[in-house]
Amino acid sequence: MNYFNLSGKVSLITGASSGLGVHFANVLANEGATVILAARRTDKLATAVETIRKNGGKAFAIPMDVSNAESVEKAFAAIQSEHGGVDVLVNNAGVADDPKKFLDTTEEDWNWVMETNLTGAWRVARAAALQMSSNNTAGSIINIGSIY
Repeated sequence: MNYFNLSGKVSLITGASSGLGVHFANVLANEGATVILAARRTDKLATAVETIRKNGGKAFAIPMDVSNAESVEKAFAAIQSEHGGVDVLVNNAGVADDPKKFLDTTEEDWNWVMETNLTGAWRVARAAALQMSSNNTAGSIINIGSIY
């Protein structure tokens, strides 16, 4: 069943090496989008891309660490060069430490989660918005967040 038509659209999914990211990539590819799967774990990205392609979708992998500004900039430059820019962003990357009591959470634990889940999401959304604006694209940015 087709819910919407994304033919001709380029969709970037962060955190796409597992879980919800892979699921989002499959759904968007099934709706006709060219999907770009981004994550730190590129070995897992290759497997997801292969699966999408076997099912008839257009999929590509790109390494991206949302906690690193240079990594995000390089990824968006490659997307612009190879695909003409992004139309849809599913901002899904996130990390979680093993659950622990509040008083056992260190500042290092806190900063690691915030840098990835909050600042990283902002960094990628901003890069996508700048690219969409430069390309005069009326795109969509979808932010997924969870923390416990």
